[in-house]
Amino acid sequence: MINTVRIMKLTNLAGAIGGLALVAVLAACSSNSKSDGGGNPPTQPANNTQQQSAPATDGGSTGDTAGNANSACQPDVVVQFCETIDITGAVTVSGTAPANPQFDQDSVDATCASWVNHQPENTDYPQFAVPNEAIGGHKLQAQWALPYKVGTTEFGAKTDPTAANYGYSLNANLTVDDKNYVVITHGTDVESTATGSYEINADGSGKLTFEKLLAGDGTSASNAISGSISWTCVDPQS
Repeated sequence: MINTVRIMKLTNLAGAIGGLALVAVLAACSSNSKSDGGGNPPTQPANNTQQQSAPATDGGSTGDTAGNANSACQPDVVVQFCETIDITGAVTVSGTAPANPQFDQDSVDATCASWVNHQPENTDYPQFAVPNEAIGGHKLQAQWALPYKVGTTEFGAKTDPTAANYGYSLNANLTVDDKNYVVITHGTDVESTATGSYEINADGSGKLTFEKLLAGDGTSASNAISGSISWTCVDPQS
């Protein structure tokens, strides 16, 4: 009997020890599982954080602004002037947009480098242009002769009609919202004192500056605008 009882006690003790060992093993497994599960999430949020921050960098206001500004002056089938317009006085206009100047019948073959210092066959060309789209809510139009030679060309209402640069005074016409502003006026009560100049660079870029362009029906000097239109030249798409 003693041996039988002893054997039963030993058996129960072994079972108890085995149970404790099993609990320890399960606890260890549970601990390892929590450790692995807790290790992966920090990596995942880190990745998520990067994925969430990337759009802010790629599509942020600075990138969008630069992208929109650049998209307005992408290569087209003909030469473009990417113009920055700044007009004050009787009306204020400010903005940037592309325009398509007219060189001559060979405009399609022109490039930023080739139109400069190239004398057109037709003396009516080249012609300056302003953007077709509205700028700051204002619609612009222009009929203005454009020098093709590198350098500075000055002109004004007082330019001698026999001078070579008189054509830039005579053919100077900038319309803002259907109101026409000119260098030389006819039939108005105010004598024009307008002046202007072109700066043409070898790379096709340049700047048109004007002072006191008078409205065609102006009766006072307050009906005048001044400002500048500067541009970079964009070659046609290849």
